[in-house]
Amino acid sequence: ICIMLSVAMYGLVFSTLTAPILESVDAMGYVGLFSIFAALGISIMTPIGGKLGDLIGRRNIVVIPGIICIVCGVAFAFARSLVALMSLRLLISLAQGAFTAAPYIIMGLINERKDVPKAMGMLAAAVAVGGFGGSIIAGILTDMNMLTVAIIMPAAPLLIGIILIGINMPNQKREGKVTIDVPGIIALVVTLCAILLSLNFGSSIGWGHPTIIAGFVLGIVAFYALIKIESKAKEEAARKIEQAQKEIEAEKQQAREEMKKEMVDIAIEAATKVMSKEMNSQENQQMVEEFVDQVVH
Repeated sequence: ICIMLSVAMYGLVFSTLTAPILESVDAMGYVGLFSIFAALGISIMTPIGGKLGDLIGRRNIVVIPGIICIVCGVAFAFARSLVALMSLRLLISLAQGAFTAAPYIIMGLINERKDVPKAMGMLAAAVAVGGFGGSIIAGILTDMNMLTVAIIMPAAPLLIGIILIGINMPNQKREGKVTIDVPGIIALVVTLCAILLSLNFGSSIGWGHPTIIAGFVLGIVAFYALIKIESKAKEEAARKIEQAQKEIEAEKQQAREEMKKEMVDIAIEAATKVMSKEMNSQENQQMVEEFVDQVVH
């Protein structure tokens, strides 16, 4: 809950304070680019964060990016150059994207199935409260000439959430080999950067400018490559599932054949003893019980 409260507060606080922040460094012409940097990081890292959680653990995927987010957020409050502000804003959004999906995954792990909808509702409420309350508080602090405090404020609930998760949650990882779709990540990054940056600068340098046209073309090509890469990954996953099903069926068939052989051997042994008159009623009962035990276990 603290994590999602902070995520919502960061988003709405920066939206509210974008103009005062850029005005403080005389860079009001970069409002659109500032917003794009914020969107880029979350758009890139949110789909990657779940896989990173499988790789480094559910606790670490919150604690490590969370600490990065706090450090960059505090540094952002004291930055006084456009390059530093842009770089730190991108790092904050990348860190947020890495752990944004984690609270929803964790809620499913720590709650019983019947309690999951209630837990998801609490996360949604935290987002609503953080967005609404955070922007109002940030605006009030800015009017009181406390812009630095307004920027640092969202780090408080994030720090509480990191401490609680770091102390109480084991670092659960996905069993087995975890692979990162590096080609897909690269295609996603190129697609978003090329298209969003072209949209941002198109109105200022002209939509017919060769750089803008090249950006759109690069974005479209990268998007097509992303579709092909993900389609191939889907086919590979389907092939692995089919192979696993075949192996399971083969093991079942082998188990059935072994059971049949054991049943035949026991039947032959019983028939032999009957024919040899070596088996009395007590021995018969014992053999039946042994047979049942072998079949069951």
